[in-house]
Amino acid sequence: ADEPLSGWDVSARNGWVRRVKDEHIRERCLELHGAHPDSCYITLPARLDEVVGVKRPQVFTIVLKLTGGHCVVEVLVRDESGQLRRLRLSTSQSSTRVSPFLCGIPLRAPRGREGEWCALSLDLQDATRRAYGKGAFELARVQCHASCRIWRVMVTTAPDA
Repeated sequence: ADEPLSGWDVSARNGWVRRVKDEHIRERCLELHGAHPDSCYITLPARLDEVVGVKRPQVFTIVLKLTGGHCVVEVLVRDESGQLRRLRLSTSQSSTRVSPFLCGIPLRAPRGREGEWCALSLDLQDATRRAYGKGAFELARVQCHASCRIWRVMVTTAPDA
């Protein structure tokens, strides 16, 4: 796509978000690099008063390469009771922790595959149900923080009943 960040907000206060050609996949991707994850990130949708709006999200998949330093991927879902729940995958998280509105999950490259491309898939229904007892009804927001390279971001939905 000519405009890969169309609809996304870009914040790079202490770092950068740029398109680069990756030497392994020989394709263009997004590179997020920052001194701290909070200083460099992309968010979909760009406006805080909007939501992605994908109903009955099933699996969230991001194809990324961890490039050193910290990396955080956050997915905000509305559960079946209408409550917003944040699922945060982070390289600085050592174990899964659940609080009323945030579920922190460790993010690691498979052993021996550090610095390689990985397809990270998160079953939103299962993760939300395990953490909060209710399934995910709607995908509200996606946020990716430095430092990483991103090739694809996808979500599948449950088939119609």
